[in-house]
Amino acid sequence: MSKPNARLRDILAGLGLEWKDNASTIRTVYNCRKKHRVVEYKGASQLQYLMQKLEDNDYFFHHRRCEMTNVVKDRFFAHSESVALLHAFPDILLMDCTYKTNRYKLPLLEIVGVTSTCKTFSIAFTYMKSECADNYLWACDLLKKIMHGPHGSYLLRVIITDRELTLVNAVADVFPTSKHFLCRWHISKNILTGTKKKFRNNKLWQAFNSDIVNAIEKPNEVEFNDALRQI
Repeated sequence: MSKPNARLRDILAGLGLEWKDNASTIRTVYNCRKKHRVVEYKGASQLQYLMQKLEDNDYFFHHRRCEMTNVVKDRFFAHSESVALLHAFPDILLMDCTYKTNRYKLPLLEIVGVTSTCKTFSIAFTYMKSECADNYLWACDLLKKIMHGPHGSYLLRVIITDRELTLVNAVADVFPTSKHFLCRWHISKNILTGTKKKFRNNKLWQAFNSDIVNAIEKPNEVEFNDALRQI
C-alpha cells in the first residue's frame, strides 16, 4: 500500500480490515515504511533514487548543479510517451509554475499540451531552485530540445501562460516565432480579485462578469474592443 503513496491512516485502516486482531499503530506503520524505503533505495539518496527511476522508466531527464556548491538546483523530466504526444500535437502548449505546493517548497513548472480533440496531456515537469530568468530559459531550452523528433523539429504555434513576466520573456527568447497568449483562467481570477469588492451587490457583479466573458469570447479583436467599450 505504500507504493501509491497511501496515507498512513489508510494503511492502518486496511490492516485492521485484513487482520481483526491487528495491534499496529501509526508509528508502527511509519517505521515499517521507512525501513522498507531504506532497503528499496539501496543506500542512495532520494534524488539519486529518483534519477535511477526516471532512467529505468524511459524518461528524458536533465539536471544541473550550482557551480559553487555542486548541489543539484534544477531538474527537468518528460516521459517518452508524452514527448511522442507532443510531436503529434505541437500546436498549443500551456505553461504554469506553482510555488510552495510540494514538500520541498520548490517552484514546479508544468508544461501541458492539447490534442486535436481539446484534451490536455502532461508533457514535462521542471523543479527549479527559483523563478528567475536563468531557470526559465534553461527549462525552455530543454523543451525546445525535445521538440526535435525523427522527422525534424516541430514548431510551436501558440504558448499560453499566466502573466509571470520572467516566464513570458523566456518564452519569447526561446520561441520567437510562437504566438503568446495569457491564460483565460488567470485573467478571470484577477478580474474577480480586483473588481468584485467594488460592486454594491452580487447581482451587479454577475452582470459585469457576464459582459467580460462575452467580450473574451468574441472571435476577433475588432468585436472584442467593441464589446469592451460597451461595458
